[in-house]
Amino acid sequence: MRRIIGMCLSILLWGQVVHAQDRYFSQQFANPMYSNPALTGIFAGDYRAALSYRSQWSGALDNPFSTFSLSTDVNVKLKGKSFFSNDRVGAGMQFFADKMGGFDFNTNQISLFGAYHKTLDAPNQLVLSLGFQAGIAQKNVNYDNLQFGDQFLEGSGFSNATQEPAAENNYGYGDYSFGLNLGRSPAEGPKFVTGFAMHHFATPNVSFFRQFNDAAVIPNTVPLFTRYTLYAQAEIPAGDGFAIAPRASYIKQGPHQGVQAGSQFLLDITVDRSKVLYLGAWTRLTNQLDQLGLESLTGFAGIKLGSVLMGLSYDSNLSGVASRFGQRGSIEFTLIVVGNTDADGIYCPEF
Repeated sequence: MRRIIGMCLSILLWGQVVHAQDRYFSQQFANPMYSNPALTGIFAGDYRAALSYRSQWSGALDNPFSTFSLSTDVNVKLKGKSFFSNDRVGAGMQFFADKMGGFDFNTNQISLFGAYHKTLDAPNQLVLSLGFQAGIAQKNVNYDNLQFGDQFLEGSGFSNATQEPAAENNYGYGDYSFGLNLGRSPAEGPKFVTGFAMHHFATPNVSFFRQFNDAAVIPNTVPLFTRYTLYAQAEIPAGDGFAIAPRASYIKQGPHQGVQAGSQFLLDITVDRSKVLYLGAWTRLTNQLDQLGLESLTGFAGIKLGSVLMGLSYDSNLSGVASRFGQRGSIEFTLIVVGNTDADGIYCPEF
């Protein structure tokens, strides 16, 4: 019964909830360009490739929500003795695929990224970055998997033909973002990174009924809310081969708000930091009934083995709404490969 109620609620809120919020990643910095275009090309190496997979609502739906991401970016250090010496430029590309299994509702997006990293203090690697993103998104839905109230016939189930207005089931739109980032990564001592990003600043129309002429009956304009992201993380040495990395972020998108706060612990397995163990935990608060409430608790474990990093996290959902729908949690896996890790770079958290 709980699953039926959850499915019905999803249908009732179709035009609002599905389009109102972006995908969410617990391992925020494992998808750095998605968090902030200014993080494009910020890493210690020549190139970076990353893969992420997230599955959620497995307890409420037979076919849970899933998100797949594949990205790559590079950075180039400018040379010479001009004003631009020690600066860097970054470029990247990212592909997303979201799927809401029960409805076969899909969102695919491919984006290009560019960033410029201005060195303000070379000895301490104090760098100010500006980045941009431009992408094309595509949404589609399989109406054969949807059922409407006027189809229900007592005794035979959903056997009637629906009189609901037919909407296009496939459309695309342009999407644009920009961001700023400030990072400091001296050879010794604490490191930090903080930044701000503004996503979907063109507020594209994401209504399936965009071709429907009678807006008084069905809204034919549903803007994708601009998403604002603010974050900060530090990495503080706390002994030989050990560091603490507290983190916090704030996201606002239309009426929706979220706060993530917690910490990671880094343990060097080798002296040269070629092998590192990561353990962490953080909590997420979201606005519930006009106030921030506890949404989930995340446990994380990761490892760095030379140029390869792997991370695994699990979100235990603590909100009352999700527990009533039977959502047990969300799992997220990331795989990152960095080329030429001996090269110098700008500090960016790995996960």
